[in-house]
Amino acid sequence: PYGRATPFAWLLCYTFWNAMFVVDYSPGMTLQDILFWAMMYIFQFLDEEPMTVEYYFAYARPIQLAVYIATGCWSGIIPYFFQTPSLAMCLPLPVNDHPYFLFLCQANLLLSIYCTIRACMACIRGPPQMPQQRRLTMVPPDRRSTIQARPAGSVELSVR
Repeated sequence: PYGRATPFAWLLCYTFWNAMFVVDYSPGMTLQDILFWAMMYIFQFLDEEPMTVEYYFAYARPIQLAVYIATGCWSGIIPYFFQTPSLAMCLPLPVNDHPYFLFLCQANLLLSIYCTIRACMACIRGPPQMPQQRRLTMVPPDRRSTIQARPAGSVELSVR
């Protein structure tokens, strides 16, 4: 019902790229990556007919990023926060000059090339020809639970 999902491997690439992009400025900013994954799993949990987690990226990321930016902007007017020295000055993280981070970026590049090849294959063959992948995040239909409210104010939990 949600159309085609963002591929799971691409989400991993995007998460790593975004974390590496902001970690040089402040390692705390990588919290936004953790939060959008959490929000995708929350959306999956709350959905009446849960899909694999990548279906919720297009919904979770804009909401989470807007909330993150809004709270970041509001905290910028509170003196306690804007007068604090940045973490880059207190504890610099050598993201741009350490071989470990270079290795991680090269591994992410290989994964992104794989994602690009898969996307090109989908364009050439057509999306229905691509193999369907079921993941552990997919909730089987026989394990879904429902909560029903009764008129008397009681709640009934049933598992189908």
